[in-house]
Amino acid sequence: MNLPKCCGSRMTVSLETWHYYEVECTKCGDKVIIKKDDVEKPQMIDD
Repeated sequence: MNLPKCCGSRMTVSLETWHYYEVECTKCGDKVIIKKDDVEKPQMIDD
């Protein structure tokens, strides 16, 4: 995944869920929400 840049450096992932990433700039504190491309639903495995 290509993280966006802010203030001349890459942003870092501060939160990850099933549907999106929340990335944050370490210098200014701005946050951006990025939707994930492929969202897989958990599947039950039969025994």
